[in-house]
Amino acid sequence: ENGALFMGPYSLEGAYQIHSAICGPCGLVRNYRLSVDVAFTDGQSDRGYGPIVRLTEDYSLLVGIFPWQGIGLWRYDFEQDFWTRVDSLISSYVRPNRATNRVVVTVGPASLPGRSLVTIVVNGRTLIAAFSQPSDLGAVGLAIGGHDLQVVFDNFEFEELPPYEGK
Repeated sequence: ENGALFMGPYSLEGAYQIHSAICGPCGLVRNYRLSVDVAFTDGQSDRGYGPIVRLTEDYSLLVGIFPWQGIGLWRYDFEQDFWTRVDSLISSYVRPNRATNRVVVTVGPASLPGRSLVTIVVNGRTLIAAFSQPSDLGAVGLAIGGHDLQVVFDNFEFEELPPYEGK
């Protein structure tokens, strides 16, 4: 609607699912910067929504924002059917309720070979820096968790970053 992507609400059958929109033109990437405006519009406030940092055959790495000023980075292992919290916090930099939050995710090389540094900036403030994440090729996109939730995503921007050329 007017260039924005509305996701949800989904029915009760989608209660334990992640509903996603994968960015086809972004391709499979390792290093990139993604930014998007996101706002909770209606429904249950205990369910997360935000960018998909990396989606592979084995796992998904997701940003979860909550209207009560929570944010986290979560990893879902498909084989084990298990969620792991990478990092999470409550922050006044996450605007509450139906306010729009500008989220910028940057994935680049970490100090260890074959690993990535994931930084999550919300409204101009770095809130999460997750060191030593897997550096696999993966898809990116947007997601919401569960049912009875509606979110709007707008002003999506994506740029692939060059591989690290350090010595």
